[in-house]
Amino acid sequence: MPDHARQQIRYAFRDLLNGGPIWGNRVYTGRSTALSAKELPGLLVVAGSETVEVSSADAEGLKLDRIPEIVIVGYAAGRDVQDRLDAIALEVEQLVAAAAEDTTSDLLALIKDAVLTRTEIQFDTSVETESGVIRLVYAVGYRTTRTTPETAIQ
Repeated sequence: MPDHARQQIRYAFRDLLNGGPIWGNRVYTGRSTALSAKELPGLLVVAGSETVEVSSADAEGLKLDRIPEIVIVGYAAGRDVQDRLDAIALEVEQLVAAAAEDTTSDLLALIKDAVLTRTEIQFDTSVETESGVIRLVYAVGYRTTRTTPETAIQ
């Protein structure tokens, strides 16, 4: 069975971010638990809520414009944790912006656009080693037909 287009988009984000100089290959999808200390710094790519609207109808059927929230969750620990989280944000934002402009990128082949809509930062000061989490929330536009949610169309 083919993967839903939203899952393909999460994996495209993972592949785009994998190998970054700050987090290396510690980029995960399909996981809902926080990263352990040995996995830091690292990223999770998750899909949140998705809005769906009918955009048109033709001989091929209803076309649906979909906008999920794709959330890039960055984890870091150590001295100057806020600086580390900001460095993660800078790198993620630059990589996503470049991919959204690159007509040959695997990500852009699936989506119409990816726009950063919100950044959330949290710190854990209850432990000996400073740690924090940054969430970069992207509104990601893509389109499918009603009968083929596994296929992103333009």
